[in-house]
This record gives sequence, C-alpha cells and structure tokens, in this order.
Amino acid sequence: MGDFEYRPDLLGTDVTGGVSHWVDCGNTSMNKVAKAVRRFPRARFALFQENPQKARRLRQDVEAEVRESADVDVLGWPAGEFPRWCALLGEKVEIFGEASGVQMNLVVNEQVFATDFQRF
Repeated sequence: MGDFEYRPDLLGTDVTGGVSHWVDCGNTSMNKVAKAVRRFPRARFALFQENPQKARRLRQDVEAEVRESADVDVLGWPAGEFPRWCALLGEKVEIFGEASGVQMNLVVNEQVFATDFQRF
C-alpha cells in the first residue's frame, strides 16, 4: 500500500503483494472509499454495516459520492445477527471456517456461527 493515506479494517493481498480485498466495517468516509477504489481498481471492496437499515443508507451514500460505486459491495448483518456475533467475541478470539460471497460458516471461540449477509 506504500504511501497511501488510508487503511482498511481488513486487507487482503494477492501473491504479488497487491491489494486484492479491502474491507471496512461500520462508519467510513466516502472520501476514503472513493480514493481507495481509484487507487486499487482491481481490488474487491466490501463495506459492512451492523443492520439492514444502516447498510441501505450506506449504499445510497456510495452511489451518490463514489464514481465507481458498482465496484463496492455494501453488506448488512441480518436483523439480530450482529449482537449475536459480538457476544461470541472476547479478549482472545479464535476463528476457523470459511467465508464466501455473502455467507460465513465459522467456529468462533468454540461456538458455531453461520450467517448470510444482505447485499445492498
């Protein structure tokens, strides 16, 4: 990422060290998203919100303020799932499993957790 002024909450890289996945959770500025999309045009961008209402509003903001808005996935936790997720997290977090598309099938601190995000 070199001298880029912003950092995501989660970053994935390809075998060459290039940015392949950019993930932000919760509040994020549209300026940050717009600049990141322009800087890393081959990356997959995913923005997560804690509920469908916030995700819907974020999608509207992305469409209004990010020229390449179609390149940005906005995903919302289904109603009630985010608090359930938070309850599994502790000071130490151990996660195993898989995430693909809009699904997560995990074992979090020895508890099974599976959910399907809603795409907006």
